[in-house]
Amino acid sequence: MKKRHQDTIKTTASGQKENGFHPARTIGNAPQKIVRRIKAILLTTGATLLAFILLAAFGQHPTLDFALLIAAMAVLCGLVSYDISSRRAWERDASSRIDALTRNHDSLVREAARNRGDITALKEGLGDVADFTRDQLSENAPQDSTGAGLIGALAGRLGALGEKAPALKRPPLSDPDILELQIAPPPQRMPPPANDRDPGASSDPGKYTDTVVAELLHHAIANDRIDLFMQPVVALPQRKPRMYEVFGRLRAKAGTYLPAARYLDVARMENVLSGVDNITLVRSLEILQKRGFSALNTPLVINVSAASLMDRKFMGDLVAFLSKNRSMAKNLVFELPQEEIEGLDQQESAVMDGLSRLGCAFSMDRVRNRQIDIAMMRRHHVRYIKMDAAWLLQESRSEDGFSRIANIKKHLDAAGIDLILERIESEDALRELLDFNIDLGQGYLFGKPDHAVAYTKKDKVA
Repeated sequence: MKKRHQDTIKTTASGQKENGFHPARTIGNAPQKIVRRIKAILLTTGATLLAFILLAAFGQHPTLDFALLIAAMAVLCGLVSYDISSRRAWERDASSRIDALTRNHDSLVREAARNRGDITALKEGLGDVADFTRDQLSENAPQDSTGAGLIGALAGRLGALGEKAPALKRPPLSDPDILELQIAPPPQRMPPPANDRDPGASSDPGKYTDTVVAELLHHAIANDRIDLFMQPVVALPQRKPRMYEVFGRLRAKAGTYLPAARYLDVARMENVLSGVDNITLVRSLEILQKRGFSALNTPLVINVSAASLMDRKFMGDLVAFLSKNRSMAKNLVFELPQEEIEGLDQQESAVMDGLSRLGCAFSMDRVRNRQIDIAMMRRHHVRYIKMDAAWLLQESRSEDGFSRIANIKKHLDAAGIDLILERIESEDALRELLDFNIDLGQGYLFGKPDHAVAYTKKDKVA
């Protein structure tokens, strides 16, 4: 840990940190400034001489005042040129320093998170040692009262240093891959009211009754009127788009759309959910094929249901297509709710195995269980898990919450599963979340859900 810290921030003999401004750099830049000044003087002198030569060559009787005016203008041009070159050099230097500060800030944030986790683990270890010492003392107390007193005092000091917290509820030892958070996840919520960051969404989805929504669904499936919206999923802390999540929205009228949360339950009751998923998937494949996402290796996250995976026609067509287009399969991420993934039967698991062999990946969202079963996710080829940013922030502020999150993140990394935090909407929240060494983020802070064409019109999307 010390070595990493020394690598991140190097300290000079005078005690000044090298991750920002340093006097030595100013001294090192002095020869460059002298060279620039010499160039400016030579340029000015050359311009003046050239002015006199031109006057002598083409002017019959140049007056002294006119010659001095020309010389003054030449000097002024030289000074302006020097000022412009100096400003450009200063801007380049400032830009490089800002870039360096940004890189150092990101590394410091990550290093602070690692150190914080190491310190927490160390404190817990000291507390465990103190408890073990007390147990040994109670079972095998020394005959010498002085020795017993010294051991008791040592145990007390270790317990104070360790700040031992009350024992957490841990899962049985037979399930070491099941990890648990203390704070309950937030309840499933309806989409927020429409605003300028979420164009096209209905300001009041609830005003449409289930009967109206069912009629809209049947009409949309018959006429292919499920519109696609997309939102970027960015790599942190760089904030570069890594993937795009595809949302299917039901067009209620021109310019007004119902989000999936409003029509999914109705689609299940009407037995048309696989039709909605089919349209969404076909449109997503068109985007991959025609808009350049596949060539740029930018995956699309597509929300599907377990019922669609068991639709023989749906899956038969999909497998046949992906078997002929393996390069597109690796850019497909199918996202299913936690409840459906945990309830998969043997046949559904076999379907996921087949899609995984073709190159597809899976993501688990709508996490409503505090227990995170790493082994189960690995069995079902889950490559990403999506969790609510506000939930993890609340967990981190609880007692020993940071260490629980760090432990889950460590196990996810070991299993090759990336953590996506959704609904990140402010810079303050992002700064706290970076302490957890999060892989990916999603939310209004990085990009609004918008029509697919808003992203696919661009030649370069990542």
